[in-house]
Amino acid sequence: LAQDWINLRAVGEVGNAPLLFPMVPNPVPTAISGRRLLSRAEWIDSNWMFLGMMLCPFVIMGLLELFPGSFRRKFSNALFVGWLVVPVSCFHQIEESEEHA
Repeated sequence: LAQDWINLRAVGEVGNAPLLFPMVPNPVPTAISGRRLLSRAEWIDSNWMFLGMMLCPFVIMGLLELFPGSFRRKFSNALFVGWLVVPVSCFHQIEESEEHA
């Protein structure tokens, strides 16, 4: 394991500081990037993130109803905070889709 770690550190260097992983540039846009990439996709494949966003408020309301107590008590419950990841992820997906549209 130690030898593998040394090999990872030796992949690239910036100045005198070794990098853990090599710097890879972002890919260049191609003719099939953006909306054209989804031109032949099924409807659900190109719109699932919008469905998730529509479900987001209902999931939040359901969580607030399901877990009793004040907001402080809800946020001290690890299960509530864990399930809160679902609507936050749905919101993040719509945010990403709008950015790359």
